[in-house]
Amino acid sequence: MNDLRRKVNDLNIRKQDLELKKGEEIRCRKVVKSEVENWFEKVRSINVEMEKIEMNS
Repeated sequence: MNDLRRKVNDLNIRKQDLELKKGEEIRCRKVVKSEVENWFEKVRSINVEMEKIEMNS
């Protein structure tokens, strides 16, 4: 369980870094790829699942 928490935490740190980069690209009028948005959605989904697991522990 601790390993899972650590991996989800690492994933969320990566997500924060990429959200900053995404913001920079939007300010530079670059288009954010659908693949990136899809990845962010998957991370959100993983976080919801992690919350459910922790509530049931």
